Amino acid sequence: MTALTRTSDPANEPVTTSEAKDHLRVDISDDDNMIDRMIAVARRKVEKWTSRALITQTWKMWFDDEPGDVFDIPKPPLQSVVAINFTDTNDSTTTVSSSKYRVDTESTPGRVGLKDDEDWPNLSAGLKTMNPVEIEFKAGYGDNSSDVPDEFKQAVLFIVGHLYENRTWVITGNKAQKLKGTVMSLIATEDATIQTGFRGGSITR
Repeated sequence: MTALTRTSDPANEPVTTSEAKDHLRVDISDDDNMIDRMIAVARRKVEKWTSRALITQTWKMWFDDEPGDVFDIPKPPLQSVVAINFTDTNDSTTTVSSSKYRVDTESTPGRVGLKDDEDWPNLSAGLKTMNPVEIEFKAGYGDNSSDVPDEFKQAVLFIVGHLYENRTWVITGNKAQKLKGTVMSLIATEDATIQTGFRGGSITR
């Protein structure tokens, strides 16, 4: 994989405004817009630290060469593969039929694999030089706040609490590491991918 980018943000957040205000013990509505921004910031921070997608969002990843017969999809949990496209040197794009591959949404991270006796498109003009293979996929625990595991919701609330109480405080050095360590301890599970991200590397842009 050469590149990875989010193409569609979640329609909702893993924590509602009401849940955040209960956590903060805020009764007024004056700060609602600010709290909503803090929720989004906290969600993105947790997603970055865990290499996961908490709530439904769309991503694209690219390869410079034809991918293997089976390969991992980052940002678990994987919901679905939207499309796999191959582009040749004439900038002509071929979409791979979904009948040619299987999608594994049970594994962490999710996987895509060619079916038996199937091959990726053999483009007569050859693959274009950069990012010729594009894979679009959806990831996340679900569309709604209620779909997100409580451990992740609590991690988001923990960061929101820090942001709300320290609005002009820049967290650096040991304080930043302590914050990350506390958040990661909230979501620590037997799943090794929480700590190591996903198998393989990526470039996020």
